[in-house]
Amino acid sequence: MASAGQNASASWENPFGPSVLSTRWKSSRFSGTRQAVTITAPLVHIGYPKCLSTWLQQCLFLPEFGFINPLNAFDIQLGLVSPNPLDFEPGDFCETFSQRCHQAAGDRSLMPVCSSENLVGALSHGGYNAKYNADKLQACFPQARILMVIREQRSMLRSLYRTLVAWGNPYPIKKLLNSPPHWRHIAPSFQLEALEYDRLIRYYQQRFGAESVKVLCFEQFQLDPRRFAADVFRFCALPADEQQLAALPLQQRLNPGSSLFGIEKKRLGNRLYRSIYNSNGLLEETEERQFQRMAAFRARQDGWLDRKLGPAMERRFRHHMEALPQGQFEASNTRTQALVDADLEALGYQLGG
Repeated sequence: MASAGQNASASWENPFGPSVLSTRWKSSRFSGTRQAVTITAPLVHIGYPKCLSTWLQQCLFLPEFGFINPLNAFDIQLGLVSPNPLDFEPGDFCETFSQRCHQAAGDRSLMPVCSSENLVGALSHGGYNAKYNADKLQACFPQARILMVIREQRSMLRSLYRTLVAWGNPYPIKKLLNSPPHWRHIAPSFQLEALEYDRLIRYYQQRFGAESVKVLCFEQFQLDPRRFAADVFRFCALPADEQQLAALPLQQRLNPGSSLFGIEKKRLGNRLYRSIYNSNGLLEETEERQFQRMAAFRARQDGWLDRKLGPAMERRFRHHMEALPQGQFEASNTRTQALVDADLEALGYQLGG
């Protein structure tokens, strides 16, 4: 009898619209029988981190705008990202996704969304699992539309640094920017090449087709958020009239940043705890303690020391950005320009001459 993985490739086009229905054969653990799980091909939003993921999930991917987003990022992490690629069963994830869609949508005709910024790979570890995630998604949703949001790398690094520190990173930005490459395959660490966007764009285009991959820029949202949202609707073949766009909370800012003083204070505290980022800490970093410290960090309000020391620390941070090798991202951004509609140079990206 054919395996579940062999049967997972059966699919056919839906003649009634742009969506695609895919059948996943799921083997019963008890009876050995199989049942068909039918799902509508979703919009898959894969990130990047620090590129509007929370705003998209909480403000746009909602039923009133034609979307249904049945799984949160934690569900996707446990069901798709974390499983070993050799053990991953597409049918299990598809069945969960389909059931949640039907429960949440009912009889409404809504575009399913699978959204998690972790799908671009673990940037704290060089994005080592980016290809695994793409392959898993293609096994689950071969006809999906892929939405990727990118951000100018220097701006991205400033925002990403806060996230890395929040999760327990004890290293200063200078060390992160100069991670030795020779041991990355043994113990993956943060690598700047994870922000060379063209590599991941091309791979998704190979797996899903160029017409099924949409790349937007964080800076496009900053300049014209209504047009950014309209581009998402258009990519999903969903109507978006002016009244609908006007209802979007375009000015709502989620997950505001922290001062560098607060970030550095948290980073130095991270040195005390043993974790996957630091094997020399004095105290064991339990999961409960980690989340308590993260919550306290995110709830922290800037004080007079932030205002006093922050500007000088920001200047030092920018100096580290300027010290990056000339052309660190130029070649990649030049290749990316050929894959996207936006004018990257006008948006502040470094491009080769």
